[in-house]
Amino acid sequence: MPDSVFVEKLVRITGVGIWRDHKPKSPDTDFARKTIIYGFNGSGKTSLSRIFSSFEANSLANGLDDRAKFQAKLSDGTIATDANLVHPLGNHLLVFNSDFISRNFQWEKGSALPIFHIDEENIDKVNELRQLEADLETASAEARAAETRLETAEKRYKAKGTEIGGRVRDARGTGYTQQFNRGNVDREYSEKEFTEQDNLAGDKIDECRAIIRQSDPLPKIDLAFELPEGFLDELKTACDLVQRDFSAQLSSDLTTHPNMLAWVAEGHRYHEENQLVSCLHCGNEISDQRRKTLAALFSKSWQEQTNAVTAAIEWCGRSRSLLRGWLEGLPSQSAVQSTLAKGFGDAEKEFRAKVISTGKAINELQEALGERQRNPMANRTVPDNVIKLLGVDWSTGFVDAKKRLLTVISEHNSINDHFRQRKDAAANALKAHVLFAEQASYRQLKRKTAEAEEHNLKAQDAEKELKEKAETLRNAIRKHGIAANELNKLLHEYLGHNSIRLEPKDEGYQLVRADGSIAQNLSEGEKTALTFCFFLTQFEAEGRDKKRLVVVIDDPVSSLDSNAQTYAFGLLKKHTKRVAQVILLTHNLKLMHMAKRAFFRGVNFAATVPQGLLFVDCRDDGKGSRESALVKMPSHLAKYDSEYQYLFSIVFEASDKQSTDYLYLLPNAIRKLLEIFTAFAAPDKASFAEALFDDSGKIKGLDQAEMNQLERVCQIESHGDIEAVNSLPALTVEESHRAANGAMKYIRERDRKHYDAMLRIVKKPVAA
Repeated sequence: MPDSVFVEKLVRITGVGIWRDHKPKSPDTDFARKTIIYGFNGSGKTSLSRIFSSFEANSLANGLDDRAKFQAKLSDGTIATDANLVHPLGNHLLVFNSDFISRNFQWEKGSALPIFHIDEENIDKVNELRQLEADLETASAEARAAETRLETAEKRYKAKGTEIGGRVRDARGTGYTQQFNRGNVDREYSEKEFTEQDNLAGDKIDECRAIIRQSDPLPKIDLAFELPEGFLDELKTACDLVQRDFSAQLSSDLTTHPNMLAWVAEGHRYHEENQLVSCLHCGNEISDQRRKTLAALFSKSWQEQTNAVTAAIEWCGRSRSLLRGWLEGLPSQSAVQSTLAKGFGDAEKEFRAKVISTGKAINELQEALGERQRNPMANRTVPDNVIKLLGVDWSTGFVDAKKRLLTVISEHNSINDHFRQRKDAAANALKAHVLFAEQASYRQLKRKTAEAEEHNLKAQDAEKELKEKAETLRNAIRKHGIAANELNKLLHEYLGHNSIRLEPKDEGYQLVRADGSIAQNLSEGEKTALTFCFFLTQFEAEGRDKKRLVVVIDDPVSSLDSNAQTYAFGLLKKHTKRVAQVILLTHNLKLMHMAKRAFFRGVNFAATVPQGLLFVDCRDDGKGSRESALVKMPSHLAKYDSEYQYLFSIVFEASDKQSTDYLYLLPNAIRKLLEIFTAFAAPDKASFAEALFDDSGKIKGLDQAEMNQLERVCQIESHGDIEAVNSLPALTVEESHRAANGAMKYIRERDRKHYDAMLRIVKKPVAA
């Protein structure tokens, strides 16, 4: 049946009973078309069946809650999950478990739900239904494909939004903490069309990032470069003093010796103030005429001129001091906003050069005035650099240089005033840059997602319409009385009598006895027989094609005796012979071996464990809880018809390596192991406990502590049946290991040849 779909593997199980976090570790755990899953009671098989029940009903099965997460892969590549239970099997997946029985039977009322069969007599409508079902299968496949395409498109679209959000955050850097996620991306593209103007050059990107990286604004800078009022007038006056002619007022002898002029002037003033009549220098009498001549020479006009020179020299000093103060007050480049650093550096350099050249010119003027002060009679000219200060070019250049520098400082101070707004603007510019670059690809993915969503809606609507048509037609032609006849026939063959039968009643069945009374208080065996036959009858109900069926059966022989188990498996084998897939879950070793031989005919189990022969490996997690995993069946279980070899391997592992993997199983494993061993080693004993205690004194190395733990295992901790283990024992780890040690010593000393043979089995790797 190459075209039929089947379950290929359980990909992931978490939060389902004791299936805490299971993922297959190898392809060995893939399902086959005939699959057996063996495991002890309480190991989680019912939870597995409920996963399949969830797929069957398209809703989470009873017993599973919101924590349950699971995935199954089908042979056509479909992945069905707890979040999306839709799969291509449709109503061709049937699950038999305890939930199926509870759902279909009310034992206290003696009733069962109906099984509907198609009325083959209405051939036209039957053919129409077959065509509808074929169309529905095609539509369902298209609906699944459309949904997959939508999921893929949405995933790419959302991933792109997440990627763009991340790129925006990366572009902004860590200095800008405002979040920007996929929702922000979609909102931005919905509200705005980004253009080439949003595309930033590399240097602009660096500038924006530098702005964002700055955590706090640099302090404001307060500078003023105003020359004193009347500066040019003072400059012109000083220049005039430099080049003025003082010689018109001097006598010939002073003109001949101009360097003595200042000395004579000071001497005359001193003699006059002290009313001296003779010269202190030469001792000669100062005549009235000489006195009058000197008084006329150093008149008020002369004094004013010399004072003016002194004042001009002092003005030059103050001007130079002012200019030095400007230079010393200029901030360093690091004190200016980094984005203005280059502009500041250029403006500062130009302004500094203007100030320095001005200072040098004033210094030259001051030196010329000094020379004039020392020698008023010498001819002086104004230095060329000073003359330049009086020109328009200097004034314009100085003002321009100052203006450029102060403009940069003003921008710096403005950044301080609007620091937060500037960071936001830089962040928005970088955001727009990224969004412009990604705009076309994002909108294309959004458009494809919208198209996929539209196609998906159409495909789902088409599938729904065909489902409704098929169900309407099926209701018109189906009958449930037909199923009662087939079911009663099966039940009669199963039970070997007609004391119980089902009769159609309303929309279901009534369980009645031979005398016509309602059948209540059924035995467990009768219930098992009835429910399993009821399940088998559904294989061809509801218009199902048996060759397309995937059947999951969980422990169908519960409470049946050996003969009934054999007959039940015969029914199972007969009815599942041509189905697409059968998955049998069981804790019954006899049923497992019957199924193993039937399903895998011709396989040499001593040499290999075939695909589809699986085991629920339930181990202690080291914290007092159990955890299950699906593994390839251990060779000791697959190879032998008894579980004895497997039990021996568990007890030996606990004794030899102090393993705690199967601590919860150990007491029952020890008891079951010793039961089987003593049945052959001591056939004359009524029980293994009797054999054990009669022989205990003869067993070398068996200490009292080990004997005590074996006694506790035999009398207290064991349930007598390894299949019934479902909770951790009360034995401590140490006590369990003592009991395992005692069991191994007992077997070894009681039958060394047997013990050595068992060691060869459990220690020798068996080919898989």
